[in-house]
Amino acid sequence: MVKISSRIIFEIMGRPPEHISEALNTLVVKLGSEKGVEVINKKYHDVKKVEDADNLFHTFAEVEADFSDLNSFFGIIFNYMPANIEIFNPDKLKINNDELNQLSNFILTKLHQYDSIAKKLMGEREIMINQIRALKGEIPIVKAPIGKKETKKKKAKSSSKKAKRKVNK
Repeated sequence: MVKISSRIIFEIMGRPPEHISEALNTLVVKLGSEKGVEVINKKYHDVKKVEDADNLFHTFAEVEADFSDLNSFFGIIFNYMPANIEIFNPDKLKINNDELNQLSNFILTKLHQYDSIAKKLMGEREIMINQIRALKGEIPIVKAPIGKKETKKKKAKSSSKKAKRKVNK
């Protein structure tokens, strides 16, 4: 596979301004330490106050980077989620079936991870909404059992132990 040269823009917003500058720098340094990635050039822009927002700031960095293959390129896209990315070399990519299969499976794995997280969050949200509604008195409070349910065998053993203790006394 041929080397992929690109220009990436990372944006960050938050507060305080010193924190977002430091966070952006940390992100770019981490990018350079990733396997299959070489940072060629980087330019940090000044932190600016976000208009119409109380005490909120933003900044961005332009990074030129080379990727050893498509997997490392797409890995950065999914793991770092840059604001923009532009490939400027090569003009055309030739990819064989094995590389396309690897890339497809990488993307599918990421999509399944994101889907799993989204479903978990939706479930937790539903639980919290129901708990709030129960506290407001809109629906009855349902208490979840703590720990594991006792099986009939465990109940029987427990009952027989209690009976033996009574006999021994």
